[in-house]
Amino acid sequence: MQALIVYYSLTGNTAQAAKYIAKGLEAENVAVTKLNVYKATPEDLKNKEIVVIGSPTHVSAPAMEIRRFLNKIPEHALANKKIAIFSTYALWGGDTTLSTIEEIVREKGATKIVPGLARNSNFFRNLWNVITGSTETEESWIAFGKLIATS
Repeated sequence: MQALIVYYSLTGNTAQAAKYIAKGLEAENVAVTKLNVYKATPEDLKNKEIVVIGSPTHVSAPAMEIRRFLNKIPEHALANKKIAIFSTYALWGGDTTLSTIEEIVREKGATKIVPGLARNSNFFRNLWNVITGSTETEESWIAFGKLIATS
């Protein structure tokens, strides 16, 4: 099985999440291609059974870069693909980002959508994880990757 992870990351949090989601998918024997949205094209969707889309939350909405990419996808191009969505956020709005992206991918033909994951990734939470040595954030993203593969 082949997966494509397309993400946008301004501060590195969403890129980090994409890395851990890829680990989870690979643990379930899924081959993963991970692309920053600036390098991704709709052609990259071909021959991928799983498409994972990741965006930070900007003012309770997905990043414009992700919206632009999604708008380039032809109608019905996501039919028969398993879709998963994830979001990182600093204060609030992660769930709104997930639902907005879900609405867009449904318009592109997606019907098999794994429930998304939004996680707080603000500076203080990340600092706390470093200080305490917590791996909770990484473990949750890896578990999400495994869930995508096995759903």
